[in-house]
Amino acid sequence: MTKLPKLREELALHPGTTSFDGSPTWIIHDPVTNRFFSIGNSAFEILARWIKGHAEHIVRSVNRETTISITIKDVEELSIFLFKNELTVPAGEAGVLRFLQSMKNRKKSWLLWLFHNYLFFKIPLFKPDYFLSGTIKFFRWAFSRWFLYITLFVLFAGVFTVIRQWEYFVSTFLDTFSWNGLLQFTLSLIIIKIVHEFAHAYTAKQFGCRIPSMGVAFMVLWPMPYTDMTDVWKLQNQKQRIAVAAAGVGSELIIASWATFAWCVLPPGALNQVAFFLATTTWISSVTINMFPFLRFDGYYILADWIGIENLHSRSFAIGRWWLREKLFDLRERPPEHLPQNRARFLVFFAFLVWVYRLIFFTAIALVVYHFFIKAIGIILFLAEIAWFIALPIASEFQQWFYRRNTIAKRKRSLFTASIIIFLIFLGLVPWKGQITVPAVLGAEKQISLVAPTAGRLIDFPSTGGQLVKKNDIVVSLENPDLDHQLFLANTKIIRTEYELEASQLGSSWKKQTQTLLVALEKLFAEVALIRERKEQLIIKSPIDGIIVDIDPTLNHGQWIKTGQMLATLRSREKARIVAYVDETQVHNIETGRECIFFLETGNHESIPCKISIVERVARRKLEDISLASIYGGSIPVHINNSDLVMDKAHYRVIIKLGANTFSLRTQLRGIVRISTPKQVPLAHLFKFILAVIIRESGM
Repeated sequence: MTKLPKLREELALHPGTTSFDGSPTWIIHDPVTNRFFSIGNSAFEILARWIKGHAEHIVRSVNRETTISITIKDVEELSIFLFKNELTVPAGEAGVLRFLQSMKNRKKSWLLWLFHNYLFFKIPLFKPDYFLSGTIKFFRWAFSRWFLYITLFVLFAGVFTVIRQWEYFVSTFLDTFSWNGLLQFTLSLIIIKIVHEFAHAYTAKQFGCRIPSMGVAFMVLWPMPYTDMTDVWKLQNQKQRIAVAAAGVGSELIIASWATFAWCVLPPGALNQVAFFLATTTWISSVTINMFPFLRFDGYYILADWIGIENLHSRSFAIGRWWLREKLFDLRERPPEHLPQNRARFLVFFAFLVWVYRLIFFTAIALVVYHFFIKAIGIILFLAEIAWFIALPIASEFQQWFYRRNTIAKRKRSLFTASIIIFLIFLGLVPWKGQITVPAVLGAEKQISLVAPTAGRLIDFPSTGGQLVKKNDIVVSLENPDLDHQLFLANTKIIRTEYELEASQLGSSWKKQTQTLLVALEKLFAEVALIRERKEQLIIKSPIDGIIVDIDPTLNHGQWIKTGQMLATLRSREKARIVAYVDETQVHNIETGRECIFFLETGNHESIPCKISIVERVARRKLEDISLASIYGGSIPVHINNSDLVMDKAHYRVIIKLGANTFSLRTQLRGIVRISTPKQVPLAHLFKFILAVIIRESGM
């Protein structure tokens, strides 16, 4: 007969919530480790007879006295579960040895311990239970219906007002993108998260739970406050558990509602600004982080309690992995647990959603960590996080496939799956004729940028593009009062010097200064000539017959223009050409003489055949063809630096000649160029790209 180990005497058993199928659940509380374990009705009936000491006696008793049917295997599985979680007393020397071996297996190497604690660790700061018990009476109004109704009214009023002045709200939000704004957002977030955790604590205390500790948790060295709410597992009422889980988000939404309303009604000033930062921070924090159930934040616990599935992630992952193996290999294994069909489908769908979300989320965290640390350490931490959060779970699943390799080899569906994988690999190894699409402009072959040769104030310029000009026609007129003043002073000095020179002829005392006056007069005439030359530069004339295009849209009458500032572009009326801008990662695929097709963004021509003429070998950061800039509706991301359009990524300029359809243009036309590239092996191209990134980022 199978003898069972004794249960630890200090364990406590509490009624749990009702399961989704209506059956009762129970909670085992381990007061030593303060851990809680949920069990079903069958496990409860087995534990209720555990004192019988033998699995056979328990099976007969349960099957005879209840409507539940169990087997010896069920009792043994529960015994293994209790042993693994250290809920039994080690029996005899063999039991003690097994316990010691289990403890030894749990010990981590110092390297693994350091890595795990870098990823996540907690620092308890204080034990708040006594403080919460003494102060909860001051916050009972926050749980009242009248406060809820007032907050809902304030929320609707605030949202309605924000919608009416949405443009002002957005512009105010964009104005906060600065170091000062970042500091204020950080302070707001700290305050909100502290309120968030106390909302959890006070709500749990309202339902009689104990709060053993509060402190700071670090996830990949990112600090966040936490509250130990393991006692919430004792709550039998599902609504109470949901209320505790939702209290943090609820407190943030309350702050957001009142802060939004305050921003709408308060006059401009410090309080208005504080309300704005509190409102935006809470809305962003609640919606983008806490409400998602894909990580173990509030949204996860709300969803788990709402649908009545504890350990939602682990159970959905188990179902998801089982479903994947069945679809790929038809293993015909029993599912990890028996669930209604709709619920099982939901768990499979949820598991895949979590996997995709975590893939994106943890990759983003790894990139952030990489950029925040020095390069050598950043690369190590990046690879460590990718290995732990992404590669390790995938390797674990492959390991399960390896364990089942004999069964997999016998299934016909495995052959079909292998055929698809081989076919995909074959597609990745076959050279494919490639093509790339890049932004381009169709314009005159000859073009001249009109820039300010000297600083001045704008008094006349063409307001719209497309104007025809002839050679030496005035295009832009500037004025510079400082030059006018300098010219006036110089002319005044000339008049005075000429008078002194005439006076030197009247007396012997003046004659000694004649030579000095002549030299001074010569310098003054040279100064006047230089000033006049600079004033002439303020009148910008057309050097060719052409068309004015690409006028800087920020120009205004009376605006001061700095030296070298681009004002407009002058294009000749000769035959057209295409100028394309190719990203630095694609330029190696482009060769001169390659055929291409230009597609107009607008216009009467659907497509224009063309051929690569010149591929520049020096990357450009300044964008000369402003119509391609993202801020003017183009597709090349740029930012403004000292009035220059600087591309976010370096681009190479490609000059393209038109085919037979050559024509002259009055304006510049924007579009795209589709360029044929040499045949490429997709997997080789991917390998080269990854290798290039590694070499570039490692500095090799």
